[in-house]
Amino acid sequence: DIPDAAKGGTVKKIAASLSNPVALTDSGSVIAWGDDWSKVNDVPEEAKANVVDIAVGYRHVIALKQDGSIVTWGREDEGNLDIPEEAKGNNIKAVAAGGNHSLALTTEGKVIAWGDSEHDHNELSEATESNVSKIYDSPYYSLALRETGSLLAWGRTPAGTPGIEPVCSTMEFRSDDTLSAVDYDYALPKANIS
Repeated sequence: DIPDAAKGGTVKKIAASLSNPVALTDSGSVIAWGDDWSKVNDVPEEAKANVVDIAVGYRHVIALKQDGSIVTWGREDEGNLDIPEEAKGNNIKAVAAGGNHSLALTTEGKVIAWGDSEHDHNELSEATESNVSKIYDSPYYSLALRETGSLLAWGRTPAGTPGIEPVCSTMEFRSDDTLSAVDYDYALPKANIS
């Protein structure tokens, strides 16, 4: 059942793990429900106010707070909840999650990656050190949009093969903020990377 707090038009964003819907309300509170095996429903006090964005992996959540700090919770797998030192503090402007992996984008435009690196998610290049404006994460690959309009992809990239050239490569980015590509295993529908 959908919790009362998530009914009535107060939700501004919804995301889902493998078995848990997670909602961010207009008031900045995170609500989670569904199967609690993953502990996603155990929303910490820090995520019950002043949250501006959420990202959800298989069994974990990252919440971006209004002050630029982040909070993680859920089931710990492969270090997905272990926020790196450089992502602690008040300098984060965006978060993303995919599988057991997490990304953060600093106010300086630098990408920070942690968690499972089975598909080379944590193999960042110099291109992700600055001038990044948006991030996207999936179970197989990660994307970063640079301020120049170029799109960086790494991991099991839509343009590549697993384990080959894990550093960033440039892909075409369209002016309508979508990309269409074919992953190694499956077709990737147009994905909004905002």
